[in-house]
Amino acid sequence: MATDIKKFLDQAGVSTLWSRIAEEVKKVDDKAAANATALETQAGKIQTMEGQIAALEAGTYDDSEVRGLIADNKAAHEANTAAIAVLNGDAETAGSVANTATTIAAAKVAEIVANADADFDTLKEIADWILNDTTGAADMANDIAALQGLVGDKAVAEQIADAISAEGLDKYALATDLTALADRVKALEDAGYQNAE
Repeated sequence: MATDIKKFLDQAGVSTLWSRIAEEVKKVDDKAAANATALETQAGKIQTMEGQIAALEAGTYDDSEVRGLIADNKAAHEANTAAIAVLNGDAETAGSVANTATTIAAAKVAEIVANADADFDTLKEIADWILNDTTGAADMANDIAALQGLVGDKAVAEQIADAISAEGLDKYALATDLTALADRVKALEDAGYQNAE
């Protein structure tokens, strides 16, 4: 039939049209072949999936890998939970934040105690010594009273001002005078002056 059509088209002078028809037919055939291949591939996948579904329905699916991952994650979670519990523990829990802080504080106190004199290596011993050293405390109180008797209740600056007023300003050297005198002595020393004996 195709040969008859070709002859007719050749006689009618439309052979170009026949070529175009042949090209279109080839494209359709190629597409059909590609679709057939794709269908075969899909059929293979469907068959594989049907096998997997059958295995699941029969309970023979191998989920050991998934179960292994779940077990590993569970073990890691339990280990983390235990570690967090230790960190959050009280001062008696070794490795806890509170225990570490207590240990550091105890070490620092021990260091201070170790560097103290044997008679004063605790705050209680120091407090006892202060309370029981009545002689030293009495001596100190007596010395303070004696100083107060000499100095009186006036401030030191007031006492100095009163003394200068009573004696007269000319009997006291000013700071500027003392500085000038020191400069003159230094100048003489620099010049090599020596006191004749």
